[in-house]
Amino acid sequence: MKRALYFFLLAALVWLVVQPNLAAGTREPEVRVPVYGVDLQTSTQITKDQCDSQSVIVIDPAAGGADAGYDPADHISEKDLAMDIAVQVGEKLADAGYQVAYTRWYDDIDSFATEQESDTWRLNKARELGGNYMLSLRFTEGNDGLDRGFSVFTQPNNALLESLATHIAQNIQATNFTLYEGLDTDHYANFPVLSDAGMPSVLLQLGYLTNNDDYTKLSDPEFRDQLADAIVKAFLQTVN
Repeated sequence: MKRALYFFLLAALVWLVVQPNLAAGTREPEVRVPVYGVDLQTSTQITKDQCDSQSVIVIDPAAGGADAGYDPADHISEKDLAMDIAVQVGEKLADAGYQVAYTRWYDDIDSFATEQESDTWRLNKARELGGNYMLSLRFTEGNDGLDRGFSVFTQPNNALLESLATHIAQNIQATNFTLYEGLDTDHYANFPVLSDAGMPSVLLQLGYLTNNDDYTKLSDPEFRDQLADAIVKAFLQTVN
């Protein structure tokens, strides 16, 4: 009788204690979602800064066509480097709501006898495209490979343009690219592409292709993406 009572109590213990624990081990885990009172956004739903003006930005990449620009055997040609940066800037500007056009699309450009002819054509092209602003992307060369740095040129007596140029310079400096050689509104006449005050324009000299440090960064796709972000941020800060 005692033995029967013992087995009964043992069976009851198994049923009350062990069985629920086994069941809990096989139960589907409960998923808890925090509730904040609003619909949550995923990272893909969060939009970037957008412009209000929908200004037409004409991007003018250096060289092109038969003119490869600076083109040593161990470098990306100047025309290809300029076009790549132009496209990255253009795509980001378009994503931000600006209208974007290009003075040339890869090698779709005529040949010119002089830089004056080339710049005059580019300026006329920007007008034809209905540009509100023109962004010209250039590079420069040094004699001994030691010269390095970037600079910004724009037209004088235009506070908005000077603000745009200043923000471009500051944002590029923040990338730790190279030396900053300054903002110049005094020597714009040296660049025919800046000669028409009716076409607000900024010309960027984006480093020395003859300098190893400048070229190494410019030839890095990830850095070019940072450079494009810096330029677009400046437009959003000023032309908005």
